[in-house]
Amino acid sequence: MPNPLHLNSPGKRQNSRRRNQPPEPDLPQNNDGSGYAKFQAEQEEFFRELGDRFGISLNRYVRIKLKNMDQEFEGKLVMAQLFPPASLDEEFRLRVGSIEFYNTDIEHAALLEG
Repeated sequence: MPNPLHLNSPGKRQNSRRRNQPPEPDLPQNNDGSGYAKFQAEQEEFFRELGDRFGISLNRYVRIKLKNMDQEFEGKLVMAQLFPPASLDEEFRLRVGSIEFYNTDIEHAALLEG
């Protein structure tokens, strides 16, 4: 008589699941840091374009007035998502303190520091 504990062991079920899943793709290996440097350069370029186009400075202290809200919010304006959008025409998430909103929700923004 087979051992029921052996048939129901988690290892056997996990192995059978792995066989049914496609193999994980090979990720590029950049040990020279060029991938991270490119990521940083793209973010810096996005921050510059954002400031030039909308007059909004990321990572600076601002006063924000959002559409459909009476209250203004003050604090450091930061991205609320890891990657910037491919274009400034796309919506993206921002945050001031604990208040998160989309760039299209901004009615007015003023820089608080020089």
